Amino acid sequence: MTQHRHTIPKGANQTASVTDPDLTPYAKTVQVQAEAANRIAADNALGARVTTLEAGMANALLRIAAVEAHFTPPAPPSGVVKAFPGSGANTIAAFQAMTTDTTIDVIEMAAGVYPWRAAAITADRTARPLVIRPAVGATVEFNCAGDGDWGDPIFELNGCAYVTFDGSPGLFYFHHILLAEEGLFTAVGASHVTLNHIKVRNVAGNTHAADQESAHCVYVSHGCHDFILNYWDCASLQAADESGGVYGVNGLQLYTGGTGAAIYNVTATHWTVDHANWATVVRNSSTGLIYSNWVVSYCGQNGAPAAMDFGSSGNTGTVSNVTTTASVGTPHIMGSMTDGGGNSWA
Repeated sequence: MTQHRHTIPKGANQTASVTDPDLTPYAKTVQVQAEAANRIAADNALGARVTTLEAGMANALLRIAAVEAHFTPPAPPSGVVKAFPGSGANTIAAFQAMTTDTTIDVIEMAAGVYPWRAAAITADRTARPLVIRPAVGATVEFNCAGDGDWGDPIFELNGCAYVTFDGSPGLFYFHHILLAEEGLFTAVGASHVTLNHIKVRNVAGNTHAADQESAHCVYVSHGCHDFILNYWDCASLQAADESGGVYGVNGLQLYTGGTGAAIYNVTATHWTVDHANWATVVRNSSTGLIYSNWVVSYCGQNGAPAAMDFGSSGNTGTVSNVTTTASVGTPHIMGSMTDGGGNSWA
């Protein structure tokens, strides 16, 4: 009987010898199975590569779509939003009534000019915090040009709590305002107040007395605590001269007057201040202060001894990432404050 030798592929590195001719069909079956298995493995590897490529292409398309899409402002906070002035009058009295209405969560102000002074906010909104903001894209102007009055602040925050002014949906813009011994915002005994994203231009201080501490963008005094004051853009602070003798304004003052209740936990970040008396001045034991990311130029005006003055005893907190340039006199007086680093004084 003639013998036949068959070599049967068993994979890449293995063969088997078959001498019985009756096993030839079996040998062919094993060979076919091996080839099929190799093809399946190759197809799986190709499929994995295709899946990865498809996923990459999908991600790229998503990124392209995101770039092409128009920006959508974030959704407003949940709660009851009330338009001001809405169908009512554009008056301080109507506005004040809204701030005390505890069925309202958000007052959304329409674009326009509000020639207000002494708009008092006294409500304790602890149980239902209040947000005051521009309508989306609206410029809300507080402008007293031509009123000839050196006097009251624009907003008086007297004993209020949990009240937020947030200009970021549009613009809160204070300009051409004359101030005496007040601020654009003056706060006494208030707590948990947030004043963010505010623009100030052409505001002048008291011409009636050569007092460098007489007028301020923000004046925080006796008993105030837990304030957040971020993203203020304050420039040309001495340009609104009336009857000569402009003394300018300060950016932010904290003041307890020696016998007043303490001020504590005040955060003020991302301020730009130029041509002020002091960019900031802190008096009489204010504690828990955080100042960071200020850009200050041409301050220390009208006899103010420093661009930034934390010098009164007992003031504690940190000052970091502050840059002062072209100041008159001393760039800064640190007092008891802690240098948190990143500061450049000139």
